[in-house]
Amino acid sequence: MRAPERLPRARSFFALLAHPSLWLTGIRTMGRAQVKGWWYHPPFIPRFEPNYIEFRLATQYGDDGIPEPKDLVTYLHWCRDMDRIRRG
Repeated sequence: MRAPERLPRARSFFALLAHPSLWLTGIRTMGRAQVKGWWYHPPFIPRFEPNYIEFRLATQYGDDGIPEPKDLVTYLHWCRDMDRIRRG
């Protein structure tokens, strides 16, 4: 089973919807996970780098684990904190 098929998308969306302070962080994080140069190749839409997503999910949950929406919220909190540290 490919990693993106394991993601509980609707539940994750609603979990993130409840945290407006993380919306911009979520957009930035999605942008960082896109295939580089996606605009040069058809179908000219952004898509996630499958190897990156599979790696992240396998290292966190193992081969059969399914992430919980609260884990997405926790991850985005971490991303926001790391961005703040990077900016000083």
